[in-house]
Amino acid sequence: MKGRCKVMRYFVVSKLATVAILLAFASGCATKGYVRNQVSPVKEANDQLAAKEGADIKRVETNVAELSDQLGETARVTKENTTQIAAANTQIKDTSTQLQAAKTDIKAVDDKAAGAMTTAVTARTAVGETGKRVDGLASQFENRNNYSVAAENSVLFAFNSAKLQPEFNTVLDGLAQKIKQDPNTVIVLEGRTDSTGDAEYNIKLGQQRMDAVMRYLVIQSDVPIHRIYQVSLGKEKPVADNKTKEGREQNRATVVRVLAPQPAGTVASK
Repeated sequence: MKGRCKVMRYFVVSKLATVAILLAFASGCATKGYVRNQVSPVKEANDQLAAKEGADIKRVETNVAELSDQLGETARVTKENTTQIAAANTQIKDTSTQLQAAKTDIKAVDDKAAGAMTTAVTARTAVGETGKRVDGLASQFENRNNYSVAAENSVLFAFNSAKLQPEFNTVLDGLAQKIKQDPNTVIVLEGRTDSTGDAEYNIKLGQQRMDAVMRYLVIQSDVPIHRIYQVSLGKEKPVADNKTKEGREQNRATVVRVLAPQPAGTVASK
């Protein structure tokens, strides 16, 4: 009986142990399931958060890359603008230099124009004066053959001589005074001789007598030499008869005539 009870006790204890083990196993499985049920949502949330963070990081990286490209483009454009600005500054400087040169040229042109204007005014004045002179010359030209004898004297010389005698100095001074008073008058000298000797010798002698008179008028009386005209006639065209002593004395002379132009329409005296 005791042995049967002992066996039954062992069997019960074994069953209880088995049940305890099963309960323990079941309890363990239940705990793992519980933990699994509790952890899974957290893990999914963490995975979603990680995925979102990854997407955000990728988006940020993309934005950073785009910004970097934009910054690079901006830097390139800025560099180009800087180059263009430098070129523009150079062009502005060149333009300023050209403008300054143009101003200088314009000033030079203005100065030349002012000089040309002054020259033109001077030229007009000179033309007016020239016109007056031309009118005067025209008037003189019209009267070029209309001269009259304003004064006439004969300067006598000794036989075969061209020496000017002192007594004729006063006569020549008076004729020179008439020349100085009228700028349009001229002097005509005629060198003459008597009929003694050959023609060629007498022409030379008449020239020497005429030179003596002209030298006195120019040097002593200050008569402009360009207003003196002269011709040596020698023994040709005598003023008196060479057959007489008095006639030959009158022919040994230099005839001095002062000629003055007459107004148009008058007849010149001979």
